[in-house]
Amino acid sequence: SIATPKGAHLCYPGRYTDIRQCLQKPVLEKYDILTNHVRYSPSLKNILRGDSYWFTLLRDPLQFYKSRYAYFGFDRRFGVDFEKFLQNPKFYLQSSGTVGTDFARGSNHLP
Repeated sequence: SIATPKGAHLCYPGRYTDIRQCLQKPVLEKYDILTNHVRYSPSLKNILRGDSYWFTLLRDPLQFYKSRYAYFGFDRRFGVDFEKFLQNPKFYLQSSGTVGTDFARGSNHLP
């Protein structure tokens, strides 16, 4: 059985404590496979069988942040493109409060 998300991404960028809330119905007790754009959460262990094999693919950090910058609309929020932002990221991140801190940490929980 394959765990599939309700939407394009499994609970991203939202918060979740029970991954089941993000799965297509019918929701099963345990799954054999989870393949999707998802960040690790301990709740993933609740839906996968105990003998699951875990691996991940890592993105280039610069490309990851460039993608997040566009996805969360920071070009509009900060009024500069990503290249200009990189010239002085501390200035923009400090001016945005906790949103900037969350962005810098790679948090999923951005407005």
